[in-house]
Amino acid sequence: MADISSFLSSPFVIFIIVLIVFWVVLRMISKEVFGRPIGEVILSRRKVHFRDLDVDPHLILYRQLIRAAKFSRGSFVRALYLRPLDRSFYSTETYGLKRIGYIVGMATFPSVHIIAFKRAWWRIRKFIFISPPDLLRGGTSSRNIIYEGISVNLINFDWFYPMPSPKGKYTEQWMHIWALRTYDTHIKILEKAMLSDRALYLMWKASDDPTEVRMAMQGIAGVAQATEQGEDTAPAQSAVPGATQE
Repeated sequence: MADISSFLSSPFVIFIIVLIVFWVVLRMISKEVFGRPIGEVILSRRKVHFRDLDVDPHLILYRQLIRAAKFSRGSFVRALYLRPLDRSFYSTETYGLKRIGYIVGMATFPSVHIIAFKRAWWRIRKFIFISPPDLLRGGTSSRNIIYEGISVNLINFDWFYPMPSPKGKYTEQWMHIWALRTYDTHIKILEKAMLSDRALYLMWKASDDPTEVRMAMQGIAGVAQATEQGEDTAPAQSAVPGATQE
């Protein structure tokens, strides 16, 4: 009995028990934190190769923007807020500000501001907030980053953008179209880069067979032509009145 008691109280057994408890808790909360089982999260973290058939442009773009926002973030930036021009919105909040989340990255471009944020500092899952630069109400290196708006809207599970106040310069329809076009532009650029890199990969792989090279070139040219003509892409803007395909 003494041997069993000493074995159960050994650091190795305690470490195994803690590891099992941690894994069970992680499996229980993974769907809420990550939006999917922990096994899928671990598998999705592996490096993507062009020989994979299940490459997801949205997921790759999400990771690229998260990293870019982290590198561009100011050292004092902390929280993301909305402040409507119409003071009847969020009148009971402190200073009339609506807190959106805790900022983990911020990249500013002439055409768009991209912010990576979490709902709370202890959460793991990150989201992307995009906004026209002129909706910013403050400095980009301030502790609190404030944008004009009365609420946020969502694109494809990860991308948020602000809804302007009724008294603002932008309409709701304009913001819908701008956000969809911004997202689609990023996706199209990434898809063309992926197509180009995959073309090089196929050329190298088939370099010993001129016939296979020629067939690969014809197939890539056909896909590129269909992409340019919009035959293989869903009309994302068609759901928004006034939106046009580029």
